[in-house]
Amino acid sequence: FIMLSCWGAYRYWNYNISNGLIVAVISVAIAAMFRFQSGICFFSILILVALKNRVKDYWLLIGISLLAFLVSGGIDSWLIGTFHGSLVTYVKYNLNYSSTFGVTPFYTFIFLLVGLSFPPSLIGRYRGFSWRSEYRVHVPAVLFLGVFLFSHSLVPHKEERFMIPVLPIYLVLLVPLLRFWSEKNSRSWRLKLFWGGNLILLPLTSFNIPQNNTISLVRFLSQHTHVRN
Repeated sequence: FIMLSCWGAYRYWNYNISNGLIVAVISVAIAAMFRFQSGICFFSILILVALKNRVKDYWLLIGISLLAFLVSGGIDSWLIGTFHGSLVTYVKYNLNYSSTFGVTPFYTFIFLLVGLSFPPSLIGRYRGFSWRSEYRVHVPAVLFLGVFLFSHSLVPHKEERFMIPVLPIYLVLLVPLLRFWSEKNSRSWRLKLFWGGNLILLPLTSFNIPQNNTISLVRFLSQHTHVRN
């Protein structure tokens, strides 16, 4: 849903399609219901609207955001009896106990993303590469990744799996760099290293369940309700 939201933002940013803004807001609201931290990407949409700076877009953003907030809160109220109760409880718990699970430096996720680019495959002199023109159309993706990465880097407790929602967006942002080296030499060792590493690891990470031991335990307890301790 984060990728879908970014796609909507892309259509809004590059083609001035108002429906794209609606898709972006609704999708990020749905994403936040599955994983609360994903909701931080809403600020990426807010920045895009501010950059466009059109009055009608502000009103559309306010309207659809209010609707998404009320609907998602209503669903939570139906499930647990409290309007956005899950979100409030989650925030309180993490403020009090998150750091007890371990604290890592702010640059942890930055090093993680660098590692996922299989260095030094994309490290080099980009002579003749126009960064501005290449990434102008990718401004929504840059904002989604940047806001998500910055906010998560501020949280003391970090786990690699926290970056999963934005990994597809990160791969999209690597495409212009890969194309640059491909046009220079399609048989470059850089491309072989990147594609080879992804070919091996991407299927494994895509179909592996993070923290499967914890999830399996919860499912077991759900099926065996007589277990109380």
